[in-house]
Amino acid sequence: MNIADYIPYGRGNAVTNSYLGSLLGLSRREVEKAVQDARKQGEPIISDNVNGYYMATCQHDIDMFYNSMRHRALEVFKTARAVKNIKLNERIS
Repeated sequence: MNIADYIPYGRGNAVTNSYLGSLLGLSRREVEKAVQDARKQGEPIISDNVNGYYMATCQHDIDMFYNSMRHRALEVFKTARAVKNIKLNERIS
């Protein structure tokens, strides 16, 4: 099964994780993993929190998604670094 075959082109045709899950009999996490794997294989699957998943129709879609993912990754890294720097022994008295 190639999940990309079930994702339409264009933001206006986006489908949700729930829709794909019910269509394919997958859990939310399984859909996310399948999409992640398809992206790593070169499928231009875009997603956002409003519309869901859709296939990119232009380079602008790809660039916007890349910038969004990069920003999220940097924020996760900043949080991880902040937690790593916590000195727990100094806080427990």
